[in-house]
Amino acid sequence: MTPFDMDQYRLPPGSTADLLALARALEAACDGDAPDNARKAMKKVRASAAALAVEWDKKDAAKPLSARDADTLVDRAHKALGDRLAAYALVGELLDDTSAADAAAVRARLYPDGLGFLKLKFHEEWAESDKRVRRIEEEGLRPALDRLAGKMFVDALIEAHTRYGVALGITKADTSVTAVVIDAYKALVGAIEQYIRVVAGTVFDDEPEVVELATRLLRPVVAYRERALAALPGKKRNPSEASTGPTDLPGESTNSDGRTPGPVR
Repeated sequence: MTPFDMDQYRLPPGSTADLLALARALEAACDGDAPDNARKAMKKVRASAAALAVEWDKKDAAKPLSARDADTLVDRAHKALGDRLAAYALVGELLDDTSAADAAAVRARLYPDGLGFLKLKFHEEWAESDKRVRRIEEEGLRPALDRLAGKMFVDALIEAHTRYGVALGITKADTSVTAVVIDAYKALVGAIEQYIRVVAGTVFDDEPEVVELATRLLRPVVAYRERALAALPGKKRNPSEASTGPTDLPGESTNSDGRTPGPVR
């Protein structure tokens, strides 16, 4: 073994959380003694980690609900939107524009019989909710709703209705959220691998002080490898089977071209 062994810096697949922790640890280790090109490569690691953190948070927010929780969520969304529209009737005579009339017309299209449908059984309620959500699109009600009730309330209704259908097994979950997280995960893996290569490129085995600095800069990778490999099934612990795929998300842990990545060189 040479004083600086690249095999110990090969990245095995790990969880999204652990990869983000690795990126933060590498950033903390990349101090003033780090070479300029390493600090430059660290900027890409930092940006990629921030992007992954954002998408990972979105995925958590989109987790499927139970049927009961989804029913409660869609009930609240319809009530909130209905109440926003109904409020115009309370002060209509004080308004000097057509807002009250417009709100009454939109409310009549969405809730002609009030909100009684929210007491129906789950699947029947979903169908009634779906009819109203489709009307928003098909009858061009969205601009008026955004103006009268507020875009955030319309968005909330559509999101609640979508999650209701998934919870009931009527519609499929949106896999695009997970796909974006996987892409962001792979981007961070690539940035970290580039950082490792940059640091390794400064090393000459006959310069102990440089080897010592590189070893210190990359020490978080060694700790990450130990954790990640320990969490993998035995048959996948071969270091030659390094991967860019996260272990906590569905999908194959391979590169975009379908190959399992090899070692960092």
